Amino acid sequence: MKTDLYKKSYLFFFLCLTALVACNSDDSIDPSEQLRIDQGRIEEFLNSNGITAQQAPAGFYYNPVLSDESGREIETDDIVSIYYTISILDGQTLHTVDTPDDPIQLSFGGFGAIPLALEAGLEVMREGEVFDFYMPSGLSYGTYSYKNLIPSLALTRLQVRVVRVDDEASQRELETERILTYIEDQGLEGEEAREKGLYYIQTEAGEGELPNEGQNISVHYTGTFLNGEEFDSSFDQNQPLTFRLGADQVIDGWDLAFKDLREGEKGIIFIPSHLAYGSNIYITPPAIIQDLVNQNSIPPQTPPGIPPFSTLVFEVEVVDIL
Repeated sequence: MKTDLYKKSYLFFFLCLTALVACNSDDSIDPSEQLRIDQGRIEEFLNSNGITAQQAPAGFYYNPVLSDESGREIETDDIVSIYYTISILDGQTLHTVDTPDDPIQLSFGGFGAIPLALEAGLEVMREGEVFDFYMPSGLSYGTYSYKNLIPSLALTRLQVRVVRVDDEASQRELETERILTYIEDQGLEGEEAREKGLYYIQTEAGEGELPNEGQNISVHYTGTFLNGEEFDSSFDQNQPLTFRLGADQVIDGWDLAFKDLREGEKGIIFIPSHLAYGSNIYITPPAIIQDLVNQNSIPPQTPPGIPPFSTLVFEVEVVDIL
């Protein structure tokens, strides 16, 4: 049952952020005892604020704000689109995601969120529902602390709204729809549907032969999300990026796209998430990402801060084929 998923994982994740985060546990703290202490603090908060909440097997508390018994249940490996606000239990708001038509997406059961609380609460929710959650430290940030924003052993409060639930097939259909909508909205023409959901628009023809697998390709590029936000550019380093075609040095979408581009060619590549960073780890608040990287608590993300299931747009120029 999915309700056992986070109960069984609680002790493992206590004082850890996710399976990708190095544990910084204090041997003097017993996870079971800390959970008992946390639950006492949460119950005191609930009682003092007149809040009635249910306790889940994983140790957190929840209160339905908007229920929908007809909504789709969330199953392991489903891709769940949510809006949320996360706060310290009795303190300041850490982060809010509420931009219309731009929810974040998480893979349920993938243990890919920091804090894990963002994902753990989904086990009691359905599509269309809004819940308030009150999370113990082991499902929040553990012993991690950050400046005056997050204290060690912090308890967190979340409000989560589930707006959509997809499986892998419907997620790919959704991303194709988003790509085609973006192309239409931007007034672009000449799109070519290529293999595995990749789309390409040539803006300037190139010359010469196509590259062979194993050849080095030098590329200038600017990468953006579908909302237009730039996340990376070779121009920031004042030099093109060089990689070996077919050697797994870049995301799959690049290997697929550049094998068909000639030297001097310019174009726009639209890459669905399964050919990019997939269910990349999601970290909130964004302010702590670099701090966690600096502490070697998580592997450096290249580039950092790309949300899970992001469709990417690259404006590219093939500078040289070596």
